[in-house]
Amino acid sequence: MTRKTPFKYARAPVCLGCALLLLAGCCGEKASSVGDSSAVQTVAADLVNASECGCAQRELFFARASLGLDPRTSEVEPKARISELRHSLENTASQGGSIRVLSDLEEIKRRLQDSSSESRFYATLIGRNGHFYGLHGAVNIDGDQYYQVSHGIFGVRLVAEEELNNGLFQECWLYDKGDADGVTIKLDGSNFVVDRLWENFGEAKPLATLQTSFTFKNDSEKTFVIGKPETSCGCVVPKLNTSVPLPPGENYVMDVEIKSGVETSFDQEINMKFWDEKTSQTVEFKLELFGNRRASMIASSNKIDFGRALPGEVVEREFNLKESDTDRFMISNFCLEGFEDINQALTIAQPEETPLPGGLVKRSFQLKLTAPNLEGTREGTLRISTTSDQYPVLSVPVVFTVEPVFAVSPNPIVFGDVSLGTAATTTFEITSQNDEKVEAKAVSLPDGLSLKKEGELYQLTLLPQKKGVWNETIELIIQNKEGTVKSSRSIKCTAFVR
Repeated sequence: MTRKTPFKYARAPVCLGCALLLLAGCCGEKASSVGDSSAVQTVAADLVNASECGCAQRELFFARASLGLDPRTSEVEPKARISELRHSLENTASQGGSIRVLSDLEEIKRRLQDSSSESRFYATLIGRNGHFYGLHGAVNIDGDQYYQVSHGIFGVRLVAEEELNNGLFQECWLYDKGDADGVTIKLDGSNFVVDRLWENFGEAKPLATLQTSFTFKNDSEKTFVIGKPETSCGCVVPKLNTSVPLPPGENYVMDVEIKSGVETSFDQEINMKFWDEKTSQTVEFKLELFGNRRASMIASSNKIDFGRALPGEVVEREFNLKESDTDRFMISNFCLEGFEDINQALTIAQPEETPLPGGLVKRSFQLKLTAPNLEGTREGTLRISTTSDQYPVLSVPVVFTVEPVFAVSPNPIVFGDVSLGTAATTTFEITSQNDEKVEAKAVSLPDGLSLKKEGELYQLTLLPQKKGVWNETIELIIQNKEGTVKSSRSIKCTAFVR
């Protein structure tokens, strides 16, 4: 499950509240670089406009961590100035850490491409509207460059290069943490160091199991205790199931697994808790794991359900697969599994191709069910092999239910309270869905129970033999007038004998 709102891949901005002011100024102008000066003349251009998205506080979390600083002190005043926030970061940066302000978007792109590890890159983009955005990395999809951009509570989404170029930014902050070998977390006058506070997996395939690790170093003379982590989703599994002491000068490596899911954006948190072994003073902080997935083919449904049908009834269903810009594919093979004993009853035709706008293709599978004479629910799978990198094999559940032509009503039969040695009588009937004339014949009757037909009804008479709860089952066959057996039924009977 994705914790933050996932954004679909798009070549142009998709409007969704202030989140999708992303990369566009309020006036919608276009600018070739971050520093087009036409919109930065007023005092308002220097004011933070976090609105309800929390973008300033979230992006300053990444900014402080990029400088090796404790990220927990990133509270932002409602009327803060952008310049003041930058100066505050510069003044608190230690061990040679610094901020470089850039106005050339192409230089920012070059820095990103030259970055030795996408997982460690981060830059803050300041919009002319006062909103803060984070640039985390880039992925190449079929020869086109897409950028990983975050904005407040809305997580990290993929942005096309054109969209990034058209963003109206005042400036960009790039960070150098100097000699710091990680991020320093302060606890009761002492420090411990985390090698980093996030992992950017870049582009991931759907439902992939991704792995990483975080290293904690005790940089003090006290013993700290690492508490059992809590995660924002069950898809995140830290390999730490209990509290672990961390003596002075020692390191602890925590391995983590995460499932990428099927959304185009995943962004999850691990909440960490450390405490002083002697004083129990505690500090909490979070680790972030995020990445993106290209938009893949679109299936018309996640299940093919024929519903309920009578034997011999014909039901048809259609299943479609649509290409996306970033997932074009061909069908290499397909088959139905789990219906081998009734393979003539359920058939599938060769897929038909329908052109869509933008050069895309929809592929349609036509499935036909002629309900067999096997009552009950059947389940199987439509297996489709494709040339898609995202979904080379699709497994689509297929289900149908064959309803009984003949029904016994009521079933079970309840005699209720009866007296020992006194006969009790009740009735049931046989109904047919196709109006065929049939009659029931008992294969076996329990002791004390008799059956006879009275008109359209069947009469059961119970002469109880002993006190207590009485539970028995009648086995019937249902046949037509010619004596051909059409079906069989079991009727449960119950009574309480006083």
